Amino acid sequence: MAEILAMIAAKGLTPLHELTPAQARAESESRNAYWNEGAPAVAKIEDVTIEGPRGPLHVRLYFPHSSSAPAP
Repeated sequence: MAEILAMIAAKGLTPLHELTPAQARAESESRNAYWNEGAPAVAKIEDVTIEGPRGPLHVRLYFPHSSSAPAP
C-alpha cells in the first residue's frame, strides 16, 4: 500500500477526499482502470441483497463462463 500511496504522491494526484463526491467518483474510475486491465471475462454479473447480522448486505456475484477446470 505504501508503494501505491508513493506513486499517487509522485504523480501529484489530488487525494480523493479533497474532491467533490462526483469528482472523486470520476477520478476513482480513471485511477482504478489500471487494476481492472486483463480481468477475465465473466458470463454474468448479478447484484443481490442478502441478510447480514446487522441488516441487508448488497453483494455482487460473478459467474464464470462454463469451464471443465475445477473451481476453487
